[in-house]
Order: sequence, then C-alpha cells, then structure tokens
Amino acid sequence: SAASDVYKRQELDDLKKVISQSVVNTPDYMVILKPSEKTQLQSIFTLLESLHKDEIKNISIGVKKNETQK
Repeated sequence: SAASDVYKRQELDDLKKVISQSVVNTPDYMVILKPSEKTQLQSIFTLLESLHKDEIKNISIGVKKNETQK
C-alpha cells in the first residue's frame, strides 16, 4: 500500500541519516548492512544506491549462515 511504502521510505531515510552522521568524521570506516529476515532485498539495494550517491562507498552486506546447513 502507499502508506507502507511511505513508512519504508522514512525508515530508509532514517538509516541513511544515522550512517551518514556516523562516518562523516571517520576517514577509515566500513558500513556493514545486516538485514533482518523480514527485510526486502529491494530495500537494501535502495539504501546502497542512496549511500553511494552520497559518496559513502565502503559498504558490505552481512549475511547469516543458513540454519538448515550444518
């Protein structure tokens, strides 16, 4: 729905703001995005694209080990 899209956009904007403020005075930074199981992949790509446009480029995506694998 349109309301949930606005809410998701606000959440992504808030995350971007926190990340940007955290690295602004840190020349050697690394950002690791570790989404929850409920996070949509498109949300991660949208955040990555937005951070990249703001010249925040040292970003990795954390992944969990598949619990069914041993």
